Amino acid sequence: MTGGAALGHIRSSYDDNDPSQNNHAVADEVVGGWTIGAGAQYALTDNWSVRAEYLFVDLNDSQGSLLDGNDRYRYDFDNNIHAVRLGASYRF
Repeated sequence: MTGGAALGHIRSSYDDNDPSQNNHAVADEVVGGWTIGAGAQYALTDNWSVRAEYLFVDLNDSQGSLLDGNDRYRYDFDNNIHAVRLGASYRF
């Protein structure tokens, strides 16, 4: 098991792909949050082992607003990361 504080540089963007409106939003910032994970390792033989790890990172959401003509819309970017790692090791 592992867990603790996390920091991440987030660059998220939104574009409505409407050239007549030119609506886009960008969040480019360092945000904090937390992380937790777990893993397991299994020995296949005296020399070979395999492992699997999972890590979840929840960083604070990026927020802002987007101007569309005379209307302003709020946006939220949900900054979560799910990471799975698999590995194999050979011991000499």
